[in-house]
Amino acid sequence: MPKKAKIKLLLFGLFLVTAITLVLTPDVRNVLTHENIKEFLDESGSTAPLVYVLGYALFIVLTLPGTLVTVAGATFFPLFEAFALVLAGAMLGSSLSFGIGRLLGREAIESFLGKDSPWIAGLSVWIERFEKNGLMSVAYLRIAYVPFSILNYLAPLTGIKFRDFFLGTLIGILPGSFVFVFLGNTLTEAWVKSDPTALFSWKSVIALALFGLSLLLPKILKKLSKS
Repeated sequence: MPKKAKIKLLLFGLFLVTAITLVLTPDVRNVLTHENIKEFLDESGSTAPLVYVLGYALFIVLTLPGTLVTVAGATFFPLFEAFALVLAGAMLGSSLSFGIGRLLGREAIESFLGKDSPWIAGLSVWIERFEKNGLMSVAYLRIAYVPFSILNYLAPLTGIKFRDFFLGTLIGILPGSFVFVFLGNTLTEAWVKSDPTALFSWKSVIALALFGLSLLLPKILKKLSKS
């Protein structure tokens, strides 16, 4: 493995360890609460949408849980604005993560895959299949709720095109993002109205139905790909 590739791989490893350590730090987790995020957005005033998108992207890059920010956005912004901002933040964050992984890790992985070993040969076959069906592979894994950050940093280590990763991510996160935003918005309405019966409204039924459908989508896509 070239010395330059080793240095990049070391930097990539240090970056991931630092990000994961940050996520697991109690002080950080105590600060990053739903209430604190909403308060920060409220103080941001007219720049709240931009702050939200950039903050969401930072969460993704640092491997922090995006679901927390998604729900916070759903309870702060109107339904469709929240949905658009969640998509923008998630796409920006995943794209930046892809760039970091491709820049620091891809060269080392290419050198590693060039070694003569049955185990590596088997891994290479799997990677080739992933690259060949890049867009659909990423879309399927996103819909199947494979941890967001894991795919963000593993996909660029393969030879998948950024275009396929980007479009696959966009297609794959559409259903889940809308469901979580819709659920968060519905719960907020019930809370504001102080009416528990609002949880059993037609919107709640639709939200739960969409969530159930999103869980079935991976199986549906798998059957369609075989037919």
